[in-house]
Amino acid sequence: MRMTEMVSGEGESVEFSEELYPTGNVEDWLGEVERVMLESVRAQCAKAVAAYPDNKRTEWVLQWPGQVVIAGAQVYWSQYVEEAITNGELDELYERLVGMLSDLVGLVRGKLTGLQRMMMSALIVIEVHARDVVGNLCIEKVKTINDFEWVSQLRYYWTKENMYVRAVNAEFPYGYEYLGNTGRLVITPLTDRCYLTLTGALHLKFGGAPAGPAGTGKTETTKDLGKALAIQTVVFNCSDQLDFMAMGKFFKGLASSGAWACFDEFNRIDIEVLSVVAQQIATIQNAQAARMDRFMFEGVEIALKASCAVFITMNPGYAGRTELPDNLKALFRPVAMMVPDYAMIAEISLYSFGFNNAKHLSKKIVSTFKLSSEQLSSQDHYDFGMRAVKTVISAAGNLKREHPDMDEEVICLRAIRDVNVPKFLLDDLKLFRGIVSDLFPKIKEEAIDYGALMDSIVDSFTHHPPGFVTKCIQLYETTVVRHGLMLVGPTCSGKTKCYNVLAKALTHYLHDHLSTDVLNPKSITMGQLYGEFDAMTHEWTDGILSTLIRQGCSATDQDKRWYMFDGPVDAVWIENMNTVLDDNKKLCLSSGEIIKLTAHMTMMFEVADLAVASPATVSRCGMVYLEPGYIGLAPFVYCWMKRVPDAILPFVDQLNELFNKFLESPCFVQDVNLSFTLFPCINLSSAVFPRINLMGELIEPWFFFALIWSVGGTVDNDGRLKFSNYLREKMKEENITLQFPEAGLVYDYQLDDAGITTKSKPGDWYVVSSNVVGFIHFINPTTAYADIIVPTIDTVRTSLLVEMLIMHKKQILTIGPTGTGKTVVLMDKLLKGMPPEYVPNFLMFSAKTSANQTQDLIDGKLDKRRKGVFAPPLGKYAVFFIDDLNMPSLETYGAQPPIELLRQWMDHTLEDYNQVNTAQMKLVLFLDAVQHVCRISRVIRQPLGNALLLGVGGSGRQSLSRLATHIVDFTPKSVELTPKKCRFYTQKGRFYTKNVDFTPKKCRFYTQKDLNNILNSGDVPNIYAFDDLDNIYNAMKPIVMDQGLPPTKSNLYNAFTKRIRANLHTICCMSPIGEIFRARLRMFPSLITCCTIDWFSEWPDEALQSVAHTFLGDITDIDTSNQKLMNGMVNMCVIMHQSVATHSKRFLSELSRHNYVTPTSYLELLGIFNKLIGLKISELTTNRDRMKIGLDKV
Repeated sequence: MRMTEMVSGEGESVEFSEELYPTGNVEDWLGEVERVMLESVRAQCAKAVAAYPDNKRTEWVLQWPGQVVIAGAQVYWSQYVEEAITNGELDELYERLVGMLSDLVGLVRGKLTGLQRMMMSALIVIEVHARDVVGNLCIEKVKTINDFEWVSQLRYYWTKENMYVRAVNAEFPYGYEYLGNTGRLVITPLTDRCYLTLTGALHLKFGGAPAGPAGTGKTETTKDLGKALAIQTVVFNCSDQLDFMAMGKFFKGLASSGAWACFDEFNRIDIEVLSVVAQQIATIQNAQAARMDRFMFEGVEIALKASCAVFITMNPGYAGRTELPDNLKALFRPVAMMVPDYAMIAEISLYSFGFNNAKHLSKKIVSTFKLSSEQLSSQDHYDFGMRAVKTVISAAGNLKREHPDMDEEVICLRAIRDVNVPKFLLDDLKLFRGIVSDLFPKIKEEAIDYGALMDSIVDSFTHHPPGFVTKCIQLYETTVVRHGLMLVGPTCSGKTKCYNVLAKALTHYLHDHLSTDVLNPKSITMGQLYGEFDAMTHEWTDGILSTLIRQGCSATDQDKRWYMFDGPVDAVWIENMNTVLDDNKKLCLSSGEIIKLTAHMTMMFEVADLAVASPATVSRCGMVYLEPGYIGLAPFVYCWMKRVPDAILPFVDQLNELFNKFLESPCFVQDVNLSFTLFPCINLSSAVFPRINLMGELIEPWFFFALIWSVGGTVDNDGRLKFSNYLREKMKEENITLQFPEAGLVYDYQLDDAGITTKSKPGDWYVVSSNVVGFIHFINPTTAYADIIVPTIDTVRTSLLVEMLIMHKKQILTIGPTGTGKTVVLMDKLLKGMPPEYVPNFLMFSAKTSANQTQDLIDGKLDKRRKGVFAPPLGKYAVFFIDDLNMPSLETYGAQPPIELLRQWMDHTLEDYNQVNTAQMKLVLFLDAVQHVCRISRVIRQPLGNALLLGVGGSGRQSLSRLATHIVDFTPKSVELTPKKCRFYTQKGRFYTKNVDFTPKKCRFYTQKDLNNILNSGDVPNIYAFDDLDNIYNAMKPIVMDQGLPPTKSNLYNAFTKRIRANLHTICCMSPIGEIFRARLRMFPSLITCCTIDWFSEWPDEALQSVAHTFLGDITDIDTSNQKLMNGMVNMCVIMHQSVATHSKRFLSELSRHNYVTPTSYLELLGIFNKLIGLKISELTTNRDRMKIGLDKV
């Protein structure tokens, strides 16, 4: 194999100065490739510089690679300027440059290849700056070539068969790194100042640190300076996952290759890592200052090329950023990057695209954005900065190439609209149209014919609302000019359907194959998303996104690939994609690897809002905003009616009329999702109805039953009353045949479905509570109290609805205050009231539940069919009941990963103690109480862990113990100290026997003498009957045999008692006052030897204040917003309690009598105050009313 040329990513080729053959070690011949690359570019530069004087300039610029053309033109520009300054002919040179520039623009307007047009655009940008520099020299009347106005510019010189670049007193050899045919940055005064600072820093062997808001050109300016000096510039997006080892690898490569590194968002790195990074950079800079060829870096000697440099960019004040340590700041020269000159950038860019009226159009573009930022509403997804301006310019350039003869103002107007209109709210869209109509008063934009694309989109709908079709077109236009975009809008605004419709249209009708990968970034960890190092082996494992991107980059086809991130956008994960979303199009992994995206990849984000996204993210993405107003309710109704069951099909017109009458009312919140849940409810109602002859008269009642439990099902008690009154009035107004009875609420009634569930008249409303009959006769005397569920109208109603929904495979979300029976009713229905093919599974969420734990819990309850596929047993249907769904703690920016995982699962397939206990507790968790809860829970989590709680009555021992057992997921049982319960173990013996196979961890509160035996040995002598022992032996036999022991009765019983002792935890609550306590400890030493003691001392001031504040705050008759009043009352209660305690000590010393002041006394004080204030207010109200009545009569 022979290598004769190199080809850039844009398709430009450059011949090698000598042929190469890839033989031998790969590192050797790759080194030769690098050497020949540099020599080939130098040779091209030498030939181009030599050929310049002998060729017509418009021909010369098309004969050489783009990089060589720009460098050669800059050499002669520098020469011409210095000659003009010396000869006093700057004015003449300016006119000459204007003519040369006009010739280049003429070329652009002619027929050029894509590569030539790209090269000419970059050259024109540089030549415009060259013209403007000369114009400024004329204005400043520069007389010598040493004047600062001239030496502060980048000047190119060809001497000694090499090219050199000078800036002020610094000189840099041209790098000859082949960078391809890429665009160049418009050089503004801000860019000039940045170049000046950065070149000065390089001359002194420092790094550069541009800092400023998003979209001000920090990274692009650094990259463009690298292009000017022909040095490879590697841009890396920093994250808090980077460690000093990964940074060390970077620095080794930079020093050895002589390249530049631009660390974007550098201040996102952890402060601990930055301290080490400072030492690493200092080592390189010191070696450069000493002009060393090799140096020691982290214990290894490596080569050093003098051209290497480190640059960092920062967004000060943004979320997730840190302050740089002083030793790191000293290694860089700061550059403040503020708002650039938008008009100048727009003018020069449009000029490079061949626009004649670039100056005039640039002012209109900038004015559009300025007025929009001032007059439109403030939205998180709006951005009117430099990146938005640049997108308009890019769109205008594309249109200019496609329609070279189109009016330039029409092109500009269309570009402005195509880029901005998709992101506006409906109200802002009207204002924006007014702005552009004022700026382009005589321009009437013609309708755009999208041809086959529009036809394919329309064909994708059974009912196509025009507003939504427009959004699909806008999404398409946005994908043309942006490779990163966001679909923003509330639930049910059509975000998912929008990109699915467009993807289908592009795939099936335009023969442009497209694949979509959907993932929720908040349902997985950062390491699972991007990849991470193993904490022990430091081995790298790819994440989901890095794997998908790697597969897309390695694909040989030209198919489009959309990567859809369906989940909340926040700074925790999205900032790692900054270099993906900007012009770099590179995914930077914390391993140091950089994956370059192809032109066929698009990053899409489906998100409800961008409230916690930084401007750095918003400015990098195109926005398409969708809201329910673009769709309305009609399409949902129409599409549902196309798929109704056959039994309902003859009555769709009647249903449509009901929809129009009852779902277009201002009574309902404008949430399509509520109305959307109505459709399956109607399907469920009709699915159980076997008698077709009564269908017509029951359509209306079904509709209203479904309406109540869909649209009206989410309101609270007050809302139910209002909804009930509204519905009754509306039904009378519309002359509905079957009215609800006047008694109660509409929620209290169920439709008699033709005698299927009741014996009443078919087609009538009956009260749900009529199902509650003879309950007392069905209670088994042996039923535990906690297992008794007394049916009420709420529980029966909920049970009926749950059964109906589950039987038809519908997801259910039950909400309500604590203690309303949600858990009890659902668990009772799932365990007792469902057919055998439904397998219930129960999950309990807590504040520490993670997405990984959630997935493991769900997968663990299913059978693995094949790799990545889990399912219930064959013939079964799994029902997962997740209690306390809202409990997972919020992340920094408000996301809840376990819930995001569940949402993703459903989309694509497919106070805590009081909610699970019948006895409610009202606790005020002050610091002292929290410490006790932590101690108790820590003790009983330990093997054989038992606790002895010592304190006076009312100090919270039992309540905190119950809470602690709940936290560790134990079931507490309480037994009081009475003579009749000394032998309660006899009654409980069967419990251990029946549950021994499952080894449940149960926590109980025990007292009395047998407790000593339980604590010490786990057994009470002679407690079990013979049949109980037989059950124990049979259950323990396989366990003993697995341990390799003979199954003797002794071994079997010992294994049983060992298991009881391991799984039974005891908490003893005792008072330390008096002789009884001392006697018990002497009689039952296991209370000390087998228990961990926790002392409950008197409540501190903080506890007294917290309890008083909570109790007083619950009194409705007190103005709790009056902080002065509340603080005064709280302090009064505390002082009263503490003064009694002080006087009790005096009472003991003077009269030798005890008066114990316990927390119970304090709670009674607050309770009496609550009762008294209610009585007094009632008394005052009565007297006031009597006085008013008397005065009225007088």
